[in-house]
Amino acid sequence: MFALEAATFCWLVLVVQLVGLFCAGLVRIFAPCRLSSSLQSLYCAWLTFVGGAAAVMLVLGSACWLGFATTFALMLLTAVCDFRPARQVTDAIT
Repeated sequence: MFALEAATFCWLVLVVQLVGLFCAGLVRIFAPCRLSSSLQSLYCAWLTFVGGAAAVMLVLGSACWLGFATTFALMLLTAVCDFRPARQVTDAIT
């Protein structure tokens, strides 16, 4: 069976979570750009990966599931929330 050292596993978990948050931020920053379609595909793939990792860690009984679940929730909030000031949102609607 393939076994990782504890330090390597912790760094791997941290990198997966940071890449997930970075993808979510990129989707928000480059939303009106030509890159948005490919970035959204990357975001959806990574969101699926992070959610799956959270589920696997929960089933395995590892305490890492909470970090993955938090990253999953933050990625969803970053994609859904509108961070523009209220005036810009009203101008865009009218």
